[in-house]
Amino acid sequence: MNSLSQQQLKHTRQLLQKKFRVERQQFLVEGFHCVEEALQSDWNVDMLIGTENSYANNSAKHIHLLSKQKKIPLVEISTQEIEKLSDTQTTQGIFAVVDKKKNWQLAEYVHAPHTLIVAFDAVSDPGNLGAMLRTCDWFGVDVVLLGKNCVELFNPKVLRASMGAVFHLPIVEERNLAVELQEFQLQHFSIFSTVANGNRSFYEIPPTLRNAKSVLVFGNEAHGISSELEQRSDGVFSIPKFGKAESLNVASALSAVLAIWKMK
Repeated sequence: MNSLSQQQLKHTRQLLQKKFRVERQQFLVEGFHCVEEALQSDWNVDMLIGTENSYANNSAKHIHLLSKQKKIPLVEISTQEIEKLSDTQTTQGIFAVVDKKKNWQLAEYVHAPHTLIVAFDAVSDPGNLGAMLRTCDWFGVDVVLLGKNCVELFNPKVLRASMGAVFHLPIVEERNLAVELQEFQLQHFSIFSTVANGNRSFYEIPPTLRNAKSVLVFGNEAHGISSELEQRSDGVFSIPKFGKAESLNVASALSAVLAIWKMK
């Protein structure tokens, strides 16, 4: 078992800040489940960091096996030191340092006949974005597109809430959605945007369109999608309302729409 110097600990802790994640093209993954998902993926894990207790935990058995198979170094540090790497109040005491090597290209997917893309415009809450990535993973979304004004994909809160979905999904970041939607339409995609109080229901979209090349656009938690994106859409739809709540959380709305979308 390797040890971590104070300088290395400081260097690793800096990955909690976006500027260092961008500079070094690395990020931290925390928790047994997310670390295992990283190890099971084809992403490059640079090293594992944990406490004596976390490595001895039953949840770490498969992590030990995977790290040995992939020849990934295990580093042991104290409980006090591990807390410096966590931005949570109660940490599971295990982390992975992962390289940001994936560079997904939209061109790989636009020619498939049944591609479903989900695009997020200005989603600012990391917990919401992480939960929505997890939902996209569950419903088999082909590609996720993040607009330039979205919260950073590798924010620790996003990663935790996604429960490893970032390692399963093609996710394209930092894109001008207005430009991308125009390109999708040239490739015969239908663009459907979600609004809180539209006149048309997602139930009205026929299966022939749901099974074709489509982009579903979801907007900011407070302000929805931009007027420019709404104008570029082929259709603007809402989820039918049966109660008295003013609105749905965007993560809940995504779940409802994808459940409708996958109906045959």
